[in-house]
Amino acid sequence: MPLMLLVGVLCWWWLRDHDVPPPVVEGVSTEHRQPASKLPVDPVNVVRDRPPEPIAESIDYGDEPPDADLEHPYSFALSVNLRGPLGLPVDDARVYLAPEMAGFSEWPEPSLAGNVAVAWQGRTRTMRVQVAVTAWGVLQPIRSIVIEADQPARIAFSVTGRTDALSALRLAAERGDEVELKKLAEMISRQRFRRKRMDSLDIECGRTMLEFKLHRCTECHERSFVAPYQAVARSGTMAPGLHTQSSFEDLRRSRMHGAAGEKKLAELEAAREQQKQERIRKAANYQAILHGLVQLPDGSVKSGMVVAWIGESGAVLRTATTDHAGQYWLGPMAGGEQRVIVAAGPLGVAERSVRVVPTGRTVANFTLSTDQFVIGKVLDEGGDPLKDWRVELVRDASGWAAKTHTDDTGTFAAYGVPGAVECLVWPRGKKQAFPVLYGVEALVDASAIVLSLRADHPIRGRLRARASLPEGHVTPRIDARVTQIETGRVANMEAFGFANEFALEPLAPGMYRVQFGSPGLGWATRDIHVDGRGLWDMGGIHMAGPGRVHIVQLPGAPDLMQYPHAFYRRTEAVDVRVDYEVDGDVLLLAPGRHVLVWQATGEVRSREFEVVSGVQVEVPIWPE
Repeated sequence: MPLMLLVGVLCWWWLRDHDVPPPVVEGVSTEHRQPASKLPVDPVNVVRDRPPEPIAESIDYGDEPPDADLEHPYSFALSVNLRGPLGLPVDDARVYLAPEMAGFSEWPEPSLAGNVAVAWQGRTRTMRVQVAVTAWGVLQPIRSIVIEADQPARIAFSVTGRTDALSALRLAAERGDEVELKKLAEMISRQRFRRKRMDSLDIECGRTMLEFKLHRCTECHERSFVAPYQAVARSGTMAPGLHTQSSFEDLRRSRMHGAAGEKKLAELEAAREQQKQERIRKAANYQAILHGLVQLPDGSVKSGMVVAWIGESGAVLRTATTDHAGQYWLGPMAGGEQRVIVAAGPLGVAERSVRVVPTGRTVANFTLSTDQFVIGKVLDEGGDPLKDWRVELVRDASGWAAKTHTDDTGTFAAYGVPGAVECLVWPRGKKQAFPVLYGVEALVDASAIVLSLRADHPIRGRLRARASLPEGHVTPRIDARVTQIETGRVANMEAFGFANEFALEPLAPGMYRVQFGSPGLGWATRDIHVDGRGLWDMGGIHMAGPGRVHIVQLPGAPDLMQYPHAFYRRTEAVDVRVDYEVDGDVLLLAPGRHVLVWQATGEVRSREFEVVSGVQVEVPIWPE
């Protein structure tokens, strides 16, 4: 008995300091079991006076590396010029820019007098950017342009949108123009019919949200009427932030929702209403009226010609239209020397300074001029005229652009052209994304130019692609853009079917660049040649999954999440600011080179690191 007691004591003493594997239970694997003493500690049950030591205590990260090189030595400047269908400047339009392999960023200032001046820095001497414009609630066709450093560039847009039918109706009622009243009433009726709900949200919501940067429709209803706005709806603001050398922001992940979004919307609406009331107050002090007769070059008259009062800044302050007798009434307006333009599109233009008496009426008659005109014809393969084809004439160097259409004889004309212009031709209808004739230069006041389709230049090409997503990612919002390299025109691919499939047609022969991008998944690009005859299926475009970034604060280092900070993705030409998603204690970023910029103690600091798809990288932060 004493011997058995001694053996029991010895066994207890031995088991006290040694781990013993748990018993084997049939059907239960013990491969991944741990001793109870080594199981992870439940954070809820951690004793607060003895917190777990940070991982940084046990890892040697070596010496602190130098700050990242943030220098962008090259300066870029771009003037975006916007003209309406009649050649008048367009105000309050929004401009968006996107470097290669990046989402659109919004320039914070709207157009004034039809112009927006954009400036930024870059790391390369040459940079290609895509330019998008929203005017009158409509996203205009996107363009791509190559810009050289230290050489100010221009790009011109001839923008179109919905006319203010209600204002026109009111003016027609004031004039007593029964014919115009009937026509406008029918147009408004049709517009209201089209403005019925296209899906669960009203289409007007998309345009309103776009204007106020709360893009709910484009976020939730990509296949709806507002789907074309998707590329710019997710834009951030083109501002440098902490990175003084860079000014672009990539596709955003975060959005204002709920109470914060409603508050911001209310603030913006209040600001707009205040501006409106200020304009009304100023206009109430005007007591001058300008009226007179507008004649065509042959002495005839026509209704609907626009007479515009132009302010000192070049902005359109007030407009009026001629009635059936060619008469107009413009006002109330300010007295003194005032600039007036009569714009009638292809019918001609007139412009001069008029001395307006401060009170009462001033008479000023105008005769349109057709000087500086370009005329041409658009013919099919057999030499027959093509009716109602759209012709765009552009002279970027002068900031001038215009759109017109061919008549029954295939003839088009444009007036007030500042010099030699490039001609681009689209077939009738709205389905054609790119011009089918381009690269032709027309000279002012020269003989008519002939633009003919060729039998060996078909326009039946189709393009199809599928975004191949990484495992675990379900249909994130994909930005799919195609650039016609020869013209620099850009179009969004249309989503169809399922599994992130995209298509675009019809296409003329030529080289095209396809870009796919998504928040967190980065960007993929491919150049292809389309023969214009059949389908070109690109197959799957691989989208790499995000990497995981763990910010490690070494002992004594500041908590960066409590201070101003930003992440930038490094492209070849420029650093682009990006948002991130949080997954526990790690951040999700798209693959590629990144730089973290922060400011904790007054000095801006930075750290460069590489993000690899599906891999976690630790970014240590040293004490300052």
